[in-house]
Amino acid sequence: CSPRNMAGALPRVDVWFELHAPAQSETRPEDYMEFLRTLPIVYMRDADAGATMPGYRPYPEEEMKAAFGPFFWTSSIACLMAFAIAQKPEEIGLWGVHMASHEEYRDQRPGCQYFIQRAWDAGIMLDQVPPESMLLKPQPAVW
Repeated sequence: CSPRNMAGALPRVDVWFELHAPAQSETRPEDYMEFLRTLPIVYMRDADAGATMPGYRPYPEEEMKAAFGPFFWTSSIACLMAFAIAQKPEEIGLWGVHMASHEEYRDQRPGCQYFIQRAWDAGIMLDQVPPESMLLKPQPAVW
């Protein structure tokens, strides 16, 4: 779900998620958009992308919010987690998701942690998380 992953380091791509708003053009450089056009399935939030994206699928945002509530949609990873949980897998793995920067991910980490908890509550294993990740470390108490 990131332009950083298009360099060919991934062994296989079955589904891609590009959930940034279209107005965020800095997250969608043209070489990245060309790469997305080569993929079999690309979930996006912008309906007009279907005209130029052969693998376009609409991200089921309303369905996900109906299932998981209106809060904690703080990042693409949170949206991916919700989508994964809805598929009812036995296990979810997170590779390359560290959320370790206190400034950049301070607002995004709680959403990911919420969906991690929802996965655990659903009996889904989540043991493929990088050890340097902050995702499995609770936020410090503020009281």
